[in-house]
Formats: sequence, C-alpha cells, structure tokens
Amino acid sequence: MEPSIIQELGWIWLVHPREGVNPLTLLESDEKGVIKRIVERVFKRDSKEIATALNFDIFALFPKKGAGKKPKISKPMEVASFKGHDILSVQAGVTLKTVEGLSGIGSAAAISNLKVADKLLFSFENVERFYADNEILLEKYIRVTKPDKDAESYIKKLQNGQIYVVTEVLTTTAFEIRNASEFQISGKLEADAVSKFAKLKIENEVKTDSDSLISYKKYKPVTFALKASKILYNKDKNTFSISKKPLKVVRSGNKIEAELLQTENGMLDIE
Repeated sequence: MEPSIIQELGWIWLVHPREGVNPLTLLESDEKGVIKRIVERVFKRDSKEIATALNFDIFALFPKKGAGKKPKISKPMEVASFKGHDILSVQAGVTLKTVEGLSGIGSAAAISNLKVADKLLFSFENVERFYADNEILLEKYIRVTKPDKDAESYIKKLQNGQIYVVTEVLTTTAFEIRNASEFQISGKLEADAVSKFAKLKIENEVKTDSDSLISYKKYKPVTFALKASKILYNKDKNTFSISKKPLKVVRSGNKIEAELLQTENGMLDIE
C-alpha cells in the first residue's frame, strides 16, 4: 500500500499517540536502532513510585545561559493539504496499539471488527501543527551552546549521532477509528478521495451502533505524528548542528537541510 496522506507529507506516524511529545523534545536511538524518548524519572520522596516522567527537551542537554535568542515553539497552525482523515494499512504496521493506554471508547465487538481489517480509517478533530520556530535559530543555538558536561553518557550519544530533536508535531484532542477494508486504492492516496469516503462511511453507519468504531477524546492533546532531525557532530570543530550544509549557504526562510528521522514503514513506536 502507498504511504498514508500524513506520511506522504513527510510525517512519521506514532503507533501510540503521546502527550508531551513537542517540538524541541529529544529522542534517542539505541544500539539496535530502536527510537525512544529521553525522559527524566521523577520519584516521590517516601517511595520508589514514579510520580511522573518528564520528556527531555533540547535545553536539557544544551542548557540556556544568559541572554540571547533561544529556539521556541510556534503558535498552533493548521495543517496544509490535510483534511482530517487518513487511511493506514494494517500490514504496514498499524495495529490497535494506537489506542492502548488511552481513554478509548468502543465495544468488544468493535475491537473484534477492527482486528480483522486490512486498512483503518482515522478521522481526527482539532488537528494542530506545532513546530520549532525557526530551524535556523535552533541550528545557531546548537552550534554555539555547549552540551552539559554532567551529561557525559548523552554527549557520547550526541557524538555517535544517536540523538534526534523533534522539529514538528501534529496533535489532536479526538479521533475515531473505523474499518476501511472496502476502500479501493490505486496509486497515491488523495485527501479528497479519503475525505469523501469518510463522509459516506460516517453518514451510512448507525449512530447508535458502537460496534463500528473506536473513539478517543481527551482534554489534553496528544501527538500522533512528528518530524525529527538528527543532531550531527563535527569532530574537527567539536561542534554540533542539525544542518548538513554550512549555515552561511542558507539564503532565506527558516528551514534547513537536515538528516531527518526515518523508519522503514513510516511508523514509530516510541516507549
């Protein structure tokens, strides 16, 4: 099956939508190439019970010092060329893990129905795009700021090219999953065709029939897709960057040529 609409636009789909995965969040690749979040475990004083897990961001390894411009997260934006619906192939790696750990609503019959699907239709609400505003500033910050000396193990990972910084995310507060096995695909997925299929599917289903879909809704948004750039190391200059080219060749705009995080099937299952 061809890539989904989101994947065609350059995004990597998260198998598990996550809270707290934002632009400037750090990811790491282990020796086996498995991507995971870098988190700080925060413990309660009187027990070993984990109270929370905080995602590391770029400032955890490259601490803010003094005055000067620092990268920041943009205001929410709409997602161009995306109409809120997408179709993913189960064979490509999509499973019902997508709703595990979330407050999903759906009957046992609905789950059984979706388990036999070879394609799944996702319909999102309140989709917003957040990004590192801007990548040129992020690049300058990483080039100039030195990593925290106390983070010795992570400095080695930085030097080995095992650390990625998230540059863009797509978030949603609500989505529904339906069986899309009957959707016929010939070539590239088109947003208009998927939206038309979704509209008819939703209109024809019995509204009281909970056996046709699984839904998710929550106050806090979750990230369901992202883009991330590898932090590169220049051994001769002992500096870090995300741009594959010297910064002086960047003429305009806020985008640079980076080494993007990619996976074989366009899916990412982070811990």
